[in-house]
Formats: sequence, structure tokens, C-alpha cells
Amino acid sequence: MKNFSVDISRLAGLLLVGLVFNSPALATFYKFTELAPYTGGVRSNASAINNLGQIVGNTDFNAPCFGCGGYTRATIWDGSTGAPLSTPTTNSYASDINDLGQVVGWLSVNYTTSREAVIWDNMLAPTTTLDTIYYYDSAVAINNHGQIVGNSAPLSNSYRKAVVWNSEAGTTYLGISSQAVDINDVGQVAGRIGSDVVIWTGGTATVLGDLDGGFSVAEAINNSGQAVGWSLAAGGYRAVLWKNTAAIDLGTLGGFSYAYGINNIGQIVGSFYAVDGMSHAFLWEDGALIDLNTLLENNIIAEGWLLTSAQDINDNGEIVGNALNRITGQSSAFLLSMATISEPYSIALFCFGLTGIGVIRRRSVLAAHSDDSDRSSLRFRTGGVL
Repeated sequence: MKNFSVDISRLAGLLLVGLVFNSPALATFYKFTELAPYTGGVRSNASAINNLGQIVGNTDFNAPCFGCGGYTRATIWDGSTGAPLSTPTTNSYASDINDLGQVVGWLSVNYTTSREAVIWDNMLAPTTTLDTIYYYDSAVAINNHGQIVGNSAPLSNSYRKAVVWNSEAGTTYLGISSQAVDINDVGQVAGRIGSDVVIWTGGTATVLGDLDGGFSVAEAINNSGQAVGWSLAAGGYRAVLWKNTAAIDLGTLGGFSYAYGINNIGQIVGSFYAVDGMSHAFLWEDGALIDLNTLLENNIIAEGWLLTSAQDINDNGEIVGNALNRITGQSSAFLLSMATISEPYSIALFCFGLTGIGVIRRRSVLAAHSDDSDRSSLRFRTGGVL
């Protein structure tokens, strides 16, 4: 009989790992939270989420869609309850929120003729208008140092200039026919000049590559300087990730795909057109593009919810976007957070694991006593604790 040793803690770990990865009850899924319009609103849209879980966007009133009559109000959600940001005019929109709770966006009496780029220092504070030289302005992103980017134009349908607002350096324009979409904590700005997608670093623009269609749009940038957006390819528009200057096709699960957000871990969210003809939200991670609707709990699917687009993802992996209830017709913003294992199942798993470990140990002890000559070579290392 050969000498051997039994490591109880290792067996315990292997047993529990096997249970976790072979149990269908432990498949990855997300908890869905509807971010409903606040009182009186007909639909809601989510724009951004910070690392504290605060979410901003807008609530539409008296209209079936954004921009088609009625009016819209900047909205903040902390949990599932939405509240309006204080605004002195009818129309307002919240584009982004940083980890300090500062919100940027725009407000307007009539957003077809004029808009003001604004910042809310908190949800109860009055808006502060950001200075520009034109009349149709918007603030689109703010980093954790309070640097803001946006766009300014003479009219809604005319050329625009990308703008950086900095409390230390003042207001900086990034050139005619330019557009800013996001700014990271390093101060890099993603956007475009003419038909070129660019990243500005210290005021210097670096042109990013395209897929073979020759046209691209950037949507977001993380603190590593990785940008995401979409680019025209032979088969249509594809979600892309830019590493350095190269455009990487993220693929699709059907038709056109678009990337809208990226976190500092490198997780990417967006949307694609599925074979059912509907827009579906996706998560891209570790080289795989996943339809987020396949990670919903069955009761949410049964209620009629379809996740149509994912707009942003924070560093905790929480995702916000927009959804359609195909039963009621309601359009609402949503929050996805990682679901946890239910307590009864966790206890059952734990007890089953202990039982299995006990059986293994008992069999090992019996084997040791069956041969006195080899008893001294049997060693139980029981330092591992479950």
C-alpha cells in the first residue's frame, strides 16, 4: 500500500467549487429594477450612473417620446425612486453624474431654438450656467475633478464647437466642427473633428482608426484612455473598442451594434438589433458579447420587459439603460445589479458541502485503520475551516 496524505481543506474547497459551477441555480443573472418616471411622467430615460449608484437621466411629460412634443425634466434616481432636479425652465436634461454627485446637462424653454449648458452641484441646488459664446449649448460629461465637456453652436442644426470647462483653466474651445462626448479623470476628451474620431490629450488631438467603412462615432472613454463607440463596416455599423488608435470590432448577435459605455475594468455596454427586429441591450466582457436579456430572472421576462439599450456601467458592474414592456407598452429606464444567491439555497449548499466532507473523512479514517502497517503514513491536515 502506497503512502498518501488527505488534505481535508483542499477536498472541501474542490467540493464546494464543483457544486457552484455545476449547479444551474447558481447561473449568473441580474436583478432588474425599473427606474420609473416620477409623478406625472409618461416615460423615463437613463443617461449615466456613478460609482455610488446614483443615476441621472430624464422624465418625459405629455409626450410618447423624447423630443416629440410635451416637455422633459432632468431626473435623478437613488434606488428606484426618481426625483426632479431643480430647474427654472420647462425643459431640462441630465447627461452625466460624477462620484461627488455633481450633475451636468442642459436646460431650455424651447430646445429647438436655444439651450444652456448647466451644472447642478446637488439635486436641491439651483443650476449654474456654463459660459459659452453661442446660444445652443449642452454639457455632456463631468469627471471626478469637476472638469466638464460639452458642445456649443449658434443654432441647433449648425456647426458646433467642443468645449472644456475647467475651474482653473477657464473655458477652452477645441475647434470648429468638433464635438465632445466624454472626459476621463486624466483629462482626456473623446469626440470628433469633422469626420474623424479623436481623443484630445492636453489639447492635442489624436485621430483614431475606423473599420473598413470609413466612418465612426465615439461615445465614451475610461481612465485608461480606452474609447468605445461604433464604426461602419462592410456589414453595417458595429460596436467598437479603441485601444491606442486601433478600432476593434466587438461583433454583434444580429444586425447593427453600438457601444455606449465603458468602465475602468474594461466592461462595455451598448445595444444591437436582434433577429426579432428589436434593439437589445448587451454587455461585452473578456471578448464575449452577451445579450443582457438572457441574464434576467424568469419573472421579469414573464412581466414583458425587454432591455433595449444599455447606456452606462460603473466600476461595480451596475448597468443602466432603457427598457420596453411589450405587454403594457411602458418605456422606462432600468438598473441592473448582480443578483445574490438566496439564503435558503446558500444554507443548503453549505450543509451539503459539510456532509460530503464528513463522508470523505470517515472513509479515509476507516482506510487508515484497515492496515496497521501503513497507519503512521496517514496524515489529516485539518487546518482548513469552512
